[in-house]
Amino acid sequence: MSRRIPKPGTLCYIEWTDHYQVGDGAWVDREKASSTKPEFCRSVGWVLKADKDAVAIAAHIDRDSHTGDVGGQLTILKANLLRVEVLGEPV
Repeated sequence: MSRRIPKPGTLCYIEWTDHYQVGDGAWVDREKASSTKPEFCRSVGWVLKADKDAVAIAAHIDRDSHTGDVGGQLTILKANLLRVEVLGEPV
């Protein structure tokens, strides 16, 4: 199981954890608030950029992948990464 981020343009499957908030931010009892756990997330996308803190991916790219637009952009903190699997070669 790897957490290494491949070069930009590579299609990846990523498992990661996200923060969790109980309810809508209203007051809750201490027992309920202390029983929460981070959310387990899975994402698939093309690596746009990675730096020492985070990786940015896009779920959608247009046909001209080198100069075109992207959609479904998401930035994930590297500290939250659990697994990174390469699904396709860089475009």
